[in-house]
Amino acid sequence: MLKASKCDNAYPECSNCEKAGVSCLKAPDAEAHAINNSYTRALEDHVAQLESKINSLQAQIHAPMTPNQVVESAGTSMSHNVADIVGMLSTGHAEAPSYIGSSSGLALASNLGDMVKATVWNKALWIAASGADDQERPMEGGRVLGESPTRRITISELRNNAADVPPDQMGKRMIEAFLVHIHPRYPFLVPSNIWHFHEQRHVLSSGDAPSQEDHLKLFVLYMVYAIGALNLRLTQQSYNETPPEKFYIAALQHVSGAREASSIHNIEAMLLLVLYHMRSESNYGLWHMAGLAMRTCIDLGLHREASTRHLPPTTQQLRRRLFWSLYFVEGVLSSTLGRPISLSDTDIDQPLPLSIGDDEPTGPSARVEIRPVPGREAHPYTKMSQAILLFQLRRLESRIQRCIYRVDRETSTLLPELYPLYTELETWRANVPTGMKESEMHRPLLSYHRLMCLLIRPFLDMLNPADLYFQQCVTSAGQICQIHQRLHRSSQYGHSSVAVHTIFVAGVTLLYCLWLHKQTVWSFSVSNSVRACSCVISIMAERAPWVRRYRDVYEGLVEATMDALESSEDATASAFGRMSADFSLEGLDILDDAAYNMAKQIIGWAE
Repeated sequence: MLKASKCDNAYPECSNCEKAGVSCLKAPDAEAHAINNSYTRALEDHVAQLESKINSLQAQIHAPMTPNQVVESAGTSMSHNVADIVGMLSTGHAEAPSYIGSSSGLALASNLGDMVKATVWNKALWIAASGADDQERPMEGGRVLGESPTRRITISELRNNAADVPPDQMGKRMIEAFLVHIHPRYPFLVPSNIWHFHEQRHVLSSGDAPSQEDHLKLFVLYMVYAIGALNLRLTQQSYNETPPEKFYIAALQHVSGAREASSIHNIEAMLLLVLYHMRSESNYGLWHMAGLAMRTCIDLGLHREASTRHLPPTTQQLRRRLFWSLYFVEGVLSSTLGRPISLSDTDIDQPLPLSIGDDEPTGPSARVEIRPVPGREAHPYTKMSQAILLFQLRRLESRIQRCIYRVDRETSTLLPELYPLYTELETWRANVPTGMKESEMHRPLLSYHRLMCLLIRPFLDMLNPADLYFQQCVTSAGQICQIHQRLHRSSQYGHSSVAVHTIFVAGVTLLYCLWLHKQTVWSFSVSNSVRACSCVISIMAERAPWVRRYRDVYEGLVEATMDALESSEDATASAFGRMSADFSLEGLDILDDAAYNMAKQIIGWAE
């Protein structure tokens, strides 16, 4: 009797059967097993390949950077904690189990921090470059950005041109400029924290190896210095101290040390960069930075009330202030550049922050809300009133853009949408909080009149000059010019690219109305407003060279319009002919399409 031998599962026949010269009865099972072994070996090979790639990437990360790699590698993160990834995916229901399979977006979320930082720093590492070649200037929407070219910051500049820690009085002056002119509209930072960082600035920067938290504090502090110094330089005050660009470069030096920062800190950093570039000549990538910051907010669920519902009161209010500040900035930039917004209002249920001061209690007893409701008495003024009024107007602006500035319908069919939106703006005006000083109302009133012009402007050629809405548009455009002139009489007012757009478009709107109904619209009030606009743009051009192009274009349009009002066609053609050789709308990069076409139409009439 033959002793049975155990099959060794060789393929296609086991060794024992092959020696005995008989058929292998285990062959089918062996074949199946061999197939499984083949699949396993393929998986093992794939794992080995991935491990090899990981080792290669780690070697690249730890390798010294070359100057050309600074922009691509600045701020990137080497690893992610699973808890951080889940937090980024959360929409306020962290207690509920979540699906994290292949279609859940987990792989995308795991790289989101790197994507945010790499993209934002790539847009942020640009400064004004006088004398650079026009070919090196970045493009935005097909037009060259600004009168002054911009270029990338080099490693040598990051190392050698950064500002040292400022003296106490100089630092206080810059912080006060930020808190007086910027913080009331964008209250996402805590003033007491900024002052504390300033007091600890020597300790934070003296260590050989600052911690990640120290890098974050220094980044915020230097960006506040930079924005405050930039605001001081744009005013009539003499600013002969450290240039704002040096503080900006110093802030960027702390990017890599804070690369493991939370997503909330990433959003704050992006917002600070946007606020800086709104006032600098290097306004490259503003819309991209603001849009990416908003998308990070959406990933965190900050647009949903559930994401802040169970947070401590102070943290809850800070998150809401951060979201609404970014919502306001991104919306204004989108409107200025004629671009779509990132987030529809129908997807937002995050309440506005409470109307309380920075150091006031945030519990239930402190609930003060400003809601423009017909027949309701306005609440008294608080330190947050200006910001909340601006946030409310931004929501109305979003509705105007959605209902009026749409491309799927003819403008003439949208006239019925004008009336309810006009009523909402008037209701907002009637419910402004009592007790606000005139100087504190300048910004909200500027936004109010800007929205009036934005709402009515598409229908100007359809309206009779005696119509209420036509007259309101002329009045609001004039008020924008007059308020800006009053602001520029103050020695502490510094403008941004959005302000340049607002005043220029208001002036062009007045000229457009004059061309539509020349003698009917003309009045001493309109004349004063046109003159005020010219004066303001000239002041802006003296403080920021890139505005000179807007000044020259506006002065040319005014000259042609004034000649047309004299009813002398020959004089008009002669005046326009004298300046037509150098007159062009090219380079006006912060104009939306509607404003650009309106100026172009005026040129067509003058010709």
